Amino acid sequence: MFNVFAFIGDSSYKSEFYTFWAYPNFHIVKESVNALADYFPNKFKNLYGTSIITLPDQLEPRTIVHRNKLGQQVLTGYVGKFMLTLAWKLNATLKYARPVKGGEIIFYGDLLASTKNGTLDMPASILPITNLTILRYKRKHYQCHIFEFILNDVTLRGLLGQTFNMLPNANITLKLVYILLSLSGLYISSHLQAYLQTMLTQPPKERQLMTFKDASEAKLPILVSEEELIFYTSTQNLYSEYSLHFVSTSYADFHQKRNDLFVKYAYPIPNILWMVYEQQQKFFLRKLFVFSWEACFMSTTYYGFTLQKHSLYRPAVENLILDVRAYGLIDNWFHANFYDMVMADRVSFTDKSNPKVYGGSLKIEDLQWVWITYILLIILSIWIFTVEFFIAHFIINK
Repeated sequence: MFNVFAFIGDSSYKSEFYTFWAYPNFHIVKESVNALADYFPNKFKNLYGTSIITLPDQLEPRTIVHRNKLGQQVLTGYVGKFMLTLAWKLNATLKYARPVKGGEIIFYGDLLASTKNGTLDMPASILPITNLTILRYKRKHYQCHIFEFILNDVTLRGLLGQTFNMLPNANITLKLVYILLSLSGLYISSHLQAYLQTMLTQPPKERQLMTFKDASEAKLPILVSEEELIFYTSTQNLYSEYSLHFVSTSYADFHQKRNDLFVKYAYPIPNILWMVYEQQQKFFLRKLFVFSWEACFMSTTYYGFTLQKHSLYRPAVENLILDVRAYGLIDNWFHANFYDMVMADRVSFTDKSNPKVYGGSLKIEDLQWVWITYILLIILSIWIFTVEFFIAHFIINK
């Protein structure tokens, strides 16, 4: 509570009162009632370099701690950028509760406990929503019948690239729908043809595993951390129905294996991190992992920032969340995750798909047997022609 007034004296009318300012240092001031224009100023908008005690979880790409070319330790990642923006807006500084080593992953449960006991003002991390400040707003869902959009003659024919009947007096909106259907049908037919040609040139050896049922039938081991194992095994409708095979390891080892793209296991992964891996795998000869929406433990998870009870930072954090969403900074930070990890040397461009080496370019020596076979066949053809010529000449003279 910053706006506190104290009146001294027994008179019923008070012309002066006392209040305090907490920043840059605590001091009490005397104000005049008549001279003061704003009785409730925002005393928290300038902290004059006050330290916000925090710790980064270093769950990439949320927070990334590394050293730049000058040897300075820097914080990046979309959550790290949010914390830096918050400190800049409040004219504060970020201070780690203890020395932080780059790549040292901290379990979010430990950060939550440290915030509750007052060790941290606000961790540089986001946690699954319980009663926290929401980072992503819940989307509204509307009920509709899929048959009204898919199972009709015009849509099916349009998507298949076939002709369909159009209303003669269609308005502009309906004509636009017809154009979109035609373009969609052209795109789908062209894409399907290209895909089938690709399948003919390089057919897959095995069926792609895309669902929980596929993983269960293939007995694919799914690696999770020991701290999060209870969450996955408590999902009874998935675990019991499909008999998923979970393998647990330490929190740090789980993230290390997943970051190294260790192909022995399948991994649960948020789609924000998958965007980074998808970009990385573009530099490989073949992809090692795929992301499937049909095998999601939670299709929508809401995350928020952890704050102390009655935290003074809550209004500033809530307002900043609205600002960064309104100005598009969140989307910009998401798309910059891959480049941030490249700058931090967290992404390797080494092809981990172990491509097969078939040799170098063709040389003249490689065509030796082709030329020998060609010359022999030419000699054989000349010999056959000579024999046929003499036989024909002998028959005519006879």
